[in-house]
Amino acid sequence: MINLVWRSRRAIGSIRDFIHSTDTTLDLAANDLALIGENATYATGQGPLPWSALPRIIDMLATSTATYSFVDFGCGKGRALLTASRLPFSRIIGIEYSAALCAIAQRNVNSARFLKRGCQDITIINEDAASYVPSGDPAVYLFHNPFHYVITDKVINNIAAVHNQSRMQAYLVFCYTPYADELRRRPELSSIGDSILRCDFFFKLSVYLFRLVLQE
Repeated sequence: MINLVWRSRRAIGSIRDFIHSTDTTLDLAANDLALIGENATYATGQGPLPWSALPRIIDMLATSTATYSFVDFGCGKGRALLTASRLPFSRIIGIEYSAALCAIAQRNVNSARFLKRGCQDITIINEDAASYVPSGDPAVYLFHNPFHYVITDKVINNIAAVHNQSRMQAYLVFCYTPYADELRRRPELSSIGDSILRCDFFFKLSVYLFRLVLQE
């Protein structure tokens, strides 16, 4: 059954790639990722988010995102960025540790066709997520299990610091994470729901939604 789920996800992803003239499905060999630095060992190699998942996740937030940035940590080849571009965000940012994946993501953003884009402002940043400092604008942050909780902890701390200063709202979305219990225990995160989404026929995607609690 696991092999069937994997094959169906791969087939559907490949079909969508063909339609959109993109390359978001096939994996790179570990040696081609060219990950360097002290945090390289914490990367998980999680595959791309299903094409159909993000619009359903954003609907679950039950808020208008027209003035929000969308930030994908560990954006890989950029599939979630392309999906987000069809939604009403003010800008879209992908953070990716691998320079090779950043280059592919940028090509995908440039070449994608048959996408009715609600947001044209897409930036891909080759940076360690633990070092990235958000702008503090209203934002939705996506974590599709991109790295170990050691890095997740640092990223959440950075998000909380800038948003406590800017006083702007933020939502954090965690997909397929093994750290749900740790996240629920964090005082700066308020759970607004979790769900299991059925995507690509057989695949079940666990989703955990949180609102950032600003300090008084």
